[in-house]
Amino acid sequence: MDGETVGRWILEVGNRLFEEGSLPGLPSWEQEESPEFRVSLKCWEAALEESMGPRFLELVEKSFKQAEAGFYQLGRLAPRLAGLRWASCIAWIRFRTKAVMEASSGGGNCSMPSAAASKEACEEAKRFIFKALDSVVSEPRVRVLFDFDLVGEGVWHGGGKEELPEESKDEWHRRACEFDICRIAHQVEKAPPEDVNATMPRLLLMQPFGTPHKRIRLAVVPRMILERHDWFTQVTNMALTNLAAKQPVVGPILNIEVPPPPDFDLEDPEIRGKVERGEDLGKAHQEEGLPGALHGSAGLLYAAMAFEEEIVNVHFHPGAILLEGMMEMFLHYGPKLRSISLQGTAGFVSEDSLSLLTLAGDTVRMLDLEGCDLDPSHLQAILITVKSLRCLQCLDLAGNKLDSLAALNLIGALCENRIDLDTLRLDGNPLGTQEVFKNEVATLLATRGESVIAGGDLVLHLGDDAVRWCAVPREGSLARRLREGDVVRTTSLKEMDRMVAQTEMQLVKWETNDPKAASAGGRDWLRRKRLHNAYVWSSPALRFYRRQRAWLAKQKD
Repeated sequence: MDGETVGRWILEVGNRLFEEGSLPGLPSWEQEESPEFRVSLKCWEAALEESMGPRFLELVEKSFKQAEAGFYQLGRLAPRLAGLRWASCIAWIRFRTKAVMEASSGGGNCSMPSAAASKEACEEAKRFIFKALDSVVSEPRVRVLFDFDLVGEGVWHGGGKEELPEESKDEWHRRACEFDICRIAHQVEKAPPEDVNATMPRLLLMQPFGTPHKRIRLAVVPRMILERHDWFTQVTNMALTNLAAKQPVVGPILNIEVPPPPDFDLEDPEIRGKVERGEDLGKAHQEEGLPGALHGSAGLLYAAMAFEEEIVNVHFHPGAILLEGMMEMFLHYGPKLRSISLQGTAGFVSEDSLSLLTLAGDTVRMLDLEGCDLDPSHLQAILITVKSLRCLQCLDLAGNKLDSLAALNLIGALCENRIDLDTLRLDGNPLGTQEVFKNEVATLLATRGESVIAGGDLVLHLGDDAVRWCAVPREGSLARRLREGDVVRTTSLKEMDRMVAQTEMQLVKWETNDPKAASAGGRDWLRRKRLHNAYVWSSPALRFYRRQRAWLAKQKD
């Protein structure tokens, strides 16, 4: 990616941050006007048009100052975090550009800064980001978000207790801000140089009187919140059972599941009284509005945790599939995944659940849908999902209710759409007679192969054009057998028609410009070439092609 493209991409990201926030698509987002933010974007856009270094640096400096001012003047938390991201981006560019310009001799020259100067520029950028992030995390109205979800001792300042902001009582807003803060901390911590990370801002949690307060790394807070409310956060490796049949999963697997129902203490007189009176015990700490409530925004916490622990394999359990927004948040805002498993969730996987898997993007290589109670009615949803996961290599559909017709339709659709999987597992489905099914699959695969090799020729059809490449097939190969048989050869009529006209133009040019054309040998050569060209022009195939083109043109008129 060239520099200009990167610059335009940064501008696009900045505009989206201003208009949609750090997490586009969240229902809790509300844009806040900021003239400084707008000016910063315009300065960066103007800088992209500059070709001289000093002027570029001047515009970047102005963009940085406006971005910094916008960040500190924004009032609401979500827009302010978006402003922090933009200010951090421009700060990094500003310090790096300054180092480059100081190393350059001026004019149109551009020199690489020394290693020491480069490191110093990165350190200055990280210190600025740390300072800005600390100004956010140290605010009582921000600390109270984490304290509320961690069920802490409260946030006290100025002789009083900070109350949870009204907008943060919405789980989507609160968890989105927590996710954004933790992700910013994680991203900056990973940026070079690492020796500056000692000054990384930390979250201050109040402890009871007489106990030292806790200062926690922001990146580990999401796991603490989930574990505090008994969400299932176990990270496991692939079980060795059935390893011969299943595709191996490399790396740890994050298991996502909702917490179990509350366990009531029947020794408590109040609870016992409710039971005796037949009253509903409610949901205890999982009541709506409490930090332990079952809410889809927990998917953001799982996503932040997966980033921190570098997890690329995930297994969704039934509760996580049913909880509205859970899968969507994790797949949309989480890390790039290598494998997704819904294994063993029979009765919980719907077409909507399968459609959400398309959010995982182009990095998924394995999709495990074993034992999900899928039947022929899910076939279209499966195909759409597989088509969207363009890097998919292994699809596990074992132990479902796909009959032979549905399985063959799926394989046929995969062949027709040129979706080439390394492994498609179908055992445990009611496929009927095994030998008959194998023969049908072999027929579909042979048809898929013929469309590619075409008797040893690789043919890419583009309308009435064709690009043809012919390689010598190996002895005994299918391509060799097809080549030696009666195989219809593919020919582009449009290309033949064009070549006839082009040949005639070349002959006219040679006859006009080359003195040899006036000689007896030249005239004889021209006559023979034109006779051959006329023979091709008057061939039945080209006459049919020209009539067809004329008919099509008439139909369009």
